[in-house]
Amino acid sequence: MQSQRRTATNLGLVTLLVLSSASQASAAPLTTFNFTAHFRQNVGPNSLGLPTGDQQFVGILNVAPTAGTAVTAVQGAVTRPLPFTSLTAFPTMFRALEPFDPALTGPWTITATNGPDTAGPLFTPSIANPQLLPLAQNLQVVGTGPTPTVTWSLPDLTGLDVEQLRFRVYNDANNDVILNTIIPLGTTSFAIPAGLLFPGVPYIFSVSIEDTEQGNSENVSIAFTQSAYVIPEPPGALIDLLVASRANGRVIRYDDATGAPVGNFVLPARDGLESPFGMAFGPDGNLYVANGLKPDGSTPSTNSVLRYDGQSGAFIDEFCSGFPAALTQLAFGPDGNLYVSVGNAVFRSNGTTGGCSAFAGPGSPLNLAAGLTFGPDGNLYVGSFLGNEVLRYDGATGAYLDVFATVPLAGSDGNVGGVTFGPDGDLYVTLINTGNDIWRFDGTTGASKGAFIPASDPHPDGPVFLLFGPDNTLYVSARDSDEVLRYDATTGSFIDVFASGGGLDSPAAMALPEPGLSTQFGAGLIGLIALARRRCRRSRREALPPA
Repeated sequence: MQSQRRTATNLGLVTLLVLSSASQASAAPLTTFNFTAHFRQNVGPNSLGLPTGDQQFVGILNVAPTAGTAVTAVQGAVTRPLPFTSLTAFPTMFRALEPFDPALTGPWTITATNGPDTAGPLFTPSIANPQLLPLAQNLQVVGTGPTPTVTWSLPDLTGLDVEQLRFRVYNDANNDVILNTIIPLGTTSFAIPAGLLFPGVPYIFSVSIEDTEQGNSENVSIAFTQSAYVIPEPPGALIDLLVASRANGRVIRYDDATGAPVGNFVLPARDGLESPFGMAFGPDGNLYVANGLKPDGSTPSTNSVLRYDGQSGAFIDEFCSGFPAALTQLAFGPDGNLYVSVGNAVFRSNGTTGGCSAFAGPGSPLNLAAGLTFGPDGNLYVGSFLGNEVLRYDGATGAYLDVFATVPLAGSDGNVGGVTFGPDGDLYVTLINTGNDIWRFDGTTGASKGAFIPASDPHPDGPVFLLFGPDNTLYVSARDSDEVLRYDATTGSFIDVFASGGGLDSPAAMALPEPGLSTQFGAGLIGLIALARRRCRRSRREALPPA
C-alpha cells in the first residue's frame, strides 16, 4: 500500500511539473444521489442565523461528490437552487429554506449536474397535511459542566398529528449540528451525555416537535435555547489542537488533554475552503488557512488564504489571494507579515492588509517549496520537496543564502515535508516518502544528527507536518493513517496516537495556539498525492435534516 501511495505521489508530481500549476479540476461523476426531504417547519428565535417563523425545507441529504456539483429543485414553474450546506451530522446535504408557500406543497423534482455528468430526477414527498405546529416552550439548562440537563414544556397538541420529538445540540460558533437524536413524544428533559461538550465552546440546544408519515417528515417545529451554554475553561487550560483535514475540507478540533475529537472548528468546504493545507495563528489571534491542492492533484477554485476567528472558528474574510498556484504552508515572520510557500517560491503578504508579492525562491535551487519556518537567527528556512534539501534565505530581504541541510535517504518522488526548530534549537524535518521518520540537524551548522525517532518505536505512516507543544511533546500528522502521533520532544520516544477520528481524512497542518508558543510549524506536499481516499458513509435515513 505504501509503495502504491508513493507511486501515485510520483505520478502526481510529474503531472504537475509538466502541466501548468493552475490547471483546473475536471468534472467528477456523480456517484451518490439519494434521500430527498420536503417539509413545513415553524422555526423559533435562534442565534444560528436561521430564518424564523413559517418556513419550507426542500433538499437532498446524500450527494457525492459535493465539490463542483450543482443541485436544483423544480415544482411547476418554480425553480429553486439547493446550495451545498454541510454539517457534521449531514456532511453531503444540499438544501433550500424559504418562507412556506401553500401552493408548493406538492413533490419537487430534484436533479444534479457536475460538468457533463447528471443525476436524477428524484422526487421529494408531498406535504399531505401541511399543519403549522407550535413550538416547545421554556427551554432551560439545569446544572453546570459538560453533562447538564435540558428541560422544556410542551404546548397543547390536542387535534394535531404529532408522532415524535427530536433533540439537537449545535456548536453556536459555527452553526454545526453535533448531536441529532429522536426521543419519545411526551419527553420534557434530556441529559447531555458525557464526552459531547467541551470547555470554551458555545452550545445551543433545540427541541423539535415532528409530524411524520412513513418516515418522511411533513411538519416540524423547532424551539431553541435563547442563550449559548458555555463550560468555562479551567485555569491554565491549554487551547485545543486544531488539525487540517485536507481530503474533506475541514479543520477539526481535538481536546488538548485527551485527544478526543471535539468537532469541526471550521465546517467542511465552507466559505471558499476546499483543501486546507497550511495553517498559522496570526499576531491578531486569528487562524489563517491556506487552500492547497486537492486530493486529485488539481488546484482549488481560488488560490487563497482564508481567515477565521481564532476563538470561535467563524469565517472572517479571504485575507489574500491571487497566488500563481495552490498554496502549501504558512508562517508569520518576526516582522508580523505572512509568508506563503507557493510552487518554487515563497510569497510575502502584509500581515495587516493582505496582498502578496514574491519574496524568495527565484534563482535559487528551490524545487517545490514545502515547509517553511523562521529560525532563531531570523532567517527563513524552506524545505525543497524534490531537491531533498532545506534552503536558507535572508529573513529581511529574501536573498538566497545557502543549502542549510541535505536530507538523507532521498526518494526520487520527493522527501522533504515539514520543517521546524525545536526547543533545543535544532532543526527537525519530516521524511515524507522515505523512512517515515523525523530527521534532526544541528540548528547552527546544519550537520545531520540522524533519525530522531528510535528505530524500535512506532513511526508515523507518511509524516507530513510536525509541531512542538508546550508539554515537551512533538506532534506529527500522519498522512496515510489519518491520525496525529505524539513523541517525547527530548528523546523522540513514541508516546501515543494522540488524535484520530472525528472525520479526520488525510491530515495536514496542525495548530496549538497556546499563549507564548510559536505557531510556525512544518509543512509538506501532501497535496501532490493523487490518492483515492477511503470513505466511511453512514446511513442517515432515520435523520431529519436541520433547518
